[in-house]
Amino acid sequence: MDLAVFVKQLCDNMHVGGPPSNHETISEMNSSLRTFFGCLAAALTSLHDNRVRHKSIKSKYMLIARGAVLFTDFGPSRHFPDGQGSTTSGLKAATPRYSPPEVAACE
Repeated sequence: MDLAVFVKQLCDNMHVGGPPSNHETISEMNSSLRTFFGCLAAALTSLHDNRVRHKSIKSKYMLIARGAVLFTDFGPSRHFPDGQGSTTSGLKAATPRYSPPEVAACE
């Protein structure tokens, strides 16, 4: 599943309440979510250290498989070997909800 589905399931479980097994599931999911964000931050740091900008970071492009969380959809990513360049210059396809205000405003 992707991270968006995982978070929705966690929220749904938290609102439903229910038997103790459900509470254990919530606790396990919360623990996994904390781990996922640490892993994603480390992966993003590694990408940036290697001068790669993903350019399409969304929860639906973060897949969860066997306890690991993975970035996907590197189609729009860019490599900046000289460390120069802008990810916000020119007109780009963007998802408004996840775009910085200056990109959404084409500035």
